[in-house]
Amino acid sequence: MKTYFFIQLALFTIAFTSCNLTNESNYSPELYAWASHINKTDTINQYLTDEGGVRRTDTINVGDTLVFIMYLNGVTNNLKNFYLTQSDSTISKILLPVETSMDSIFSKSESNYSKGQFIFLPKITSVFFPVRYIALKPTITEYIQLTLESDVNSKSTAGDNSVSFKLKIPAIEKPNAIKK
Repeated sequence: MKTYFFIQLALFTIAFTSCNLTNESNYSPELYAWASHINKTDTINQYLTDEGGVRRTDTINVGDTLVFIMYLNGVTNNLKNFYLTQSDSTISKILLPVETSMDSIFSKSESNYSKGQFIFLPKITSVFFPVRYIALKPTITEYIQLTLESDVNSKSTAGDNSVSFKLKIPAIEKPNAIKK
């Protein structure tokens, strides 16, 4: 009988000490970026590279416009900041949505849209954010850096308050037309 009592006591102890009694949600934010050509005729795949935190897209032609649909998700936490920077603005151009539509989800006074700094308004947990990317010159090193931060309690071991990755976008000159 004593053994049965101690087994039950051990199970109850494990059950009650494994609970999170602070009532906090600590999920790391999620950042997804899907790309397609502006004319929707070709899919742009993304690949992992041997560098940590770096992805690469399919090669595009100079002059092509890619549409990136980004899904910024704080899961159950509020989104705080989003940063979108490019390595070289002479090689490519980024077109953002209309400023009035961005003002409904980002703080106009704290954000700097031209520098790629977007500070969210309070109580926003997820957003779809479309961006257009235009290749101006051939490159194999051009990338955009995407960083998303949420209000996760970073003291907890359950989650981190940011997610970030680089997306390399190689571009080549358009091949000449077939000559007869």
